[in-house]
Amino acid sequence: MTYAIEWLGPAHPNNFQHGRLDQLGDPTPVDRIVDHHSYGSWASVIATFKSPYSKVSAHLLIGRTGRIGQIVDFGDTAYAAEGNGSVAPRDPNLNERGIHVEWEWWPGLEPAFTEKQYAAGAWLHDYLLRNNPAIGELRIDVTVLPHRWNVPTACPGSLDLSRVVREALYMYRTVLVIQPHQSQVLAQGEVRFLMPTWRWPDGREREVAVKVVGRGQPGVDYVPIYPPADPDSDPTIDLGAEPAHFLITTLA
Repeated sequence: MTYAIEWLGPAHPNNFQHGRLDQLGDPTPVDRIVDHHSYGSWASVIATFKSPYSKVSAHLLIGRTGRIGQIVDFGDTAYAAEGNGSVAPRDPNLNERGIHVEWEWWPGLEPAFTEKQYAAGAWLHDYLLRNNPAIGELRIDVTVLPHRWNVPTACPGSLDLSRVVREALYMYRTVLVIQPHQSQVLAQGEVRFLMPTWRWPDGREREVAVKVVGRGQPGVDYVPIYPPADPDSDPTIDLGAEPAHFLITTLA
């Protein structure tokens, strides 16, 4: 699924800095994604970033419905990764180096983050990786950072960044085209084939046999495959009833 990033800015000029200059005034590469959670609704977050008194902002906001908004231009520095000043940040240039992603949240929500948010977040992290070569790869605590990595804070709460990175990588990074004749046709139209090795965040890896039920719609189908949460299980996807070639995406 492709998402649109909706421009909702700009933030108030007090809440961000034009350009990307480090503490010495030198240009900085954009090589980090920093995830935060809000303390209020979509509308309240936008209002805070546009208030002349808040001194805070983020580049992007992911709503609970999967909506993605942008408030600060990627070429500018959001004020997002610092604390209250009582403790020095681990990286004093993280505001300048980072693209800051705010996830809509407030206390008492159940679930804390929705399935639509996670799907949008996975897409967004892949989008940011593909459009910012200096990031290089998505690695938690290296290029994908929770706010608490930099300063003492609970932010971003229970947000599962391992899941976000796993789904971003496995859904979007590599395209593999499977023709029907390359697969073993089983009974009742099922097709089974071995994908390239999948590697889970804990280091386990193995080939995954994906069972495809049906043949999809005429033409070429784009079928994202989520990795099974259990490394010992195999996923099944349903392409429908009509013959077709398969366009499958996964991590090679």
